[in-house]
Amino acid sequence: MTKLMMMIARMAMSVWFACSTVGSPKRGTVAEGIKRKQRDASEKMTKTASFCLSAEQSHIAAEERDKKKGAPAAKGIVATLLSLNPLAFVARPRVRRVDSLEVIRKRIQVKEEPPSPFPLQTTLGLPTRDALQALEPKMKKDIQEQEPRGPTDVPPHNAGATASTDSSRKCTSADEDTSTSHPGLPSVLEGPASPGHKVADKKRSREESQPKDKKEPRSSPLRPADRHQLKGRTASRLLLTAGLVVFAMILVALSVLVVRRVYSPFHTPAADVCDSEDCVQHASAILASLNRSADPCVDFHVHVCGRREADRAAEGTLAHIREVFNQLGDAQAFLAPNRSSAAAKAFAAVSRCNVDRGTSTNAEDFVKFMRERGIPWPRPASTSGKGVGRSGVLDVLLDLAINWRVALWFDVTVSMRHDTPVIIIGDVGDIPALRMEHLAGADGATYNNVVRNLSLFLSDGKLTLNDAEVKELHNDETLFRRALLFDDAYDAGEGFDDLVPVSDISTVFGQAVSPAHWAALLDKYLNAAINVSAATEMLIVKEQQFARVGSIVGSLPYQRLLNVLGWTFAYAYAWTVNTDFDVLSAVTGDVFTHVQCFVAVQESFGIVQSAPMFQDTFDANERSKVIAALSWTSASLVELVKSSLRLAESTKLEARSKISSLVSKRIWPPEPYLHASSLDVLYANFSDDAKSFFGVWLQSKKALRAALDSPYYGSLMTSR
Repeated sequence: MTKLMMMIARMAMSVWFACSTVGSPKRGTVAEGIKRKQRDASEKMTKTASFCLSAEQSHIAAEERDKKKGAPAAKGIVATLLSLNPLAFVARPRVRRVDSLEVIRKRIQVKEEPPSPFPLQTTLGLPTRDALQALEPKMKKDIQEQEPRGPTDVPPHNAGATASTDSSRKCTSADEDTSTSHPGLPSVLEGPASPGHKVADKKRSREESQPKDKKEPRSSPLRPADRHQLKGRTASRLLLTAGLVVFAMILVALSVLVVRRVYSPFHTPAADVCDSEDCVQHASAILASLNRSADPCVDFHVHVCGRREADRAAEGTLAHIREVFNQLGDAQAFLAPNRSSAAAKAFAAVSRCNVDRGTSTNAEDFVKFMRERGIPWPRPASTSGKGVGRSGVLDVLLDLAINWRVALWFDVTVSMRHDTPVIIIGDVGDIPALRMEHLAGADGATYNNVVRNLSLFLSDGKLTLNDAEVKELHNDETLFRRALLFDDAYDAGEGFDDLVPVSDISTVFGQAVSPAHWAALLDKYLNAAINVSAATEMLIVKEQQFARVGSIVGSLPYQRLLNVLGWTFAYAYAWTVNTDFDVLSAVTGDVFTHVQCFVAVQESFGIVQSAPMFQDTFDANERSKVIAALSWTSASLVELVKSSLRLAESTKLEARSKISSLVSKRIWPPEPYLHASSLDVLYANFSDDAKSFFGVWLQSKKALRAALDSPYYGSLMTSR
């Protein structure tokens, strides 16, 4: 019966071991899974062997006691069989893992199992009976150390059955939890607890009640050495990362300091440096136009203004005049009795221009003036009263510029240079330039309509131009307009003025008109002021622009030249008699009309309009302050030149002389401009009692022509 019980137990244990081995989950890699299975199998086999050996010995002892007492042994056998019931696996208390059989585990892990005389048991992975008996003493000791005793002892007659049943349950339930046992079960290999055992139990209870360090499970993939090495690596990485972050922060801080140092250099302004808003703005403008690559000793203008970009919209005639007009303010404010009569006449003319002009259909006075000047447009050029040819065109231009202050393509004035008269060929007039800018913004259809309407107005509705004539006139006028309004070379600082005698005028203007004709025509209109000869000097302002005009004059027939000249004059001044020709559209509004009136009066009265405002702003005290500031500036500049280590002595001497000559120039208008009484005497022949604005315009032109020999003609009366 005992052998039958042992065979059943061993077969059940074999089936359990096979099932637990096959159904275990895979973790990690294949090698780790095999090692884990071998380790788990060794632990299970060791515990199972120890429990089964205890159960067998307990059962033998129970049988011997039963034999002595004469009791049947069936009870122990039935208890053993009942221990195989699967229901016995439920609600088993968990206990600590048995960590005793370390030697057996190591031998099983390295496959150093002792040779077994039973092939079947070896195949099933179970320990033999002899091996179990050999390991009995050590396993008994381990079991005594690991399993605690219960609070009460089991009776002797029932101890064997209880031990056998519990041990059998342990054998059959090892697949559920290899680390479980009954906490209160006493040792089945011993009798009642002896006093020595009680002392040992109390000592062991005190040791178990003390907290123990929690050990790392043996199934952990990291060994203590690996964990220590991993902690060291983590600390090194953290230290390296912190160092890199600190280095990056330092690098960013240094970069910010360098950028601030470069773009915002630390400096302490000198006590004598002007740091007001006006001074800073003026200094910024100078630095923006300064061309440091140019040698100031070779061309000072290019050095100072070489980088200035031409802004045609801002520097156009219209924009400049609007700025002046806005600064003057309300014209009626200057009509007060305490102002000079000269300024009052000028502002009265401006007021009449803004108020008295109407949409008159009678252009008789305006057309009469054109015929007297030799301008036949819109009629054929053969009806002109001037000489035939290009010299006749030049005759019309000089008459308009000198006698009537109408500078269509260029201006002509006279100035004195070291008591020697100089004829100045200046820029196009403000009114023609203003009206040209107006035409430049018109499309083709608008341009053609204006040409036809103006021709009908001047011919009293009898003459109109066909499409071919309008197109030809448009193309010719565009050539002159582009040459006069847009001077890229001069705006970029590359243009220059030229001083030549009348005999060499052809070198600039071209061969369209001979120098002899130039001398004769200039003497015809300037004989009241100077005597013109071939040796008379001519100062040509904007030489390249004047040369382009001469080139166009030489390329077109004189008939087409007279047509362009007549159309340009008619459109430039027809608005003075008819407001229908003020503007091409309502976009510009009343401001454009006010500006036109102001500029038209300025052509006749010069800068007298601004005399009251100038006198109020720059009294004697303010003028002395300006002179002191200029003197201090020039003295500082001279000291900088003298202290320079890079300039030669000859260069320093030349620079000092240039600075002195510039400062000594007149910075204020002539003396009559600063005194109202003297200014009134100068403008005594100007009248403001004409019936219309065009009448005022004609009277002022005649009075200005009578003052042609005045020393203030060029410096004050025709100044702009």
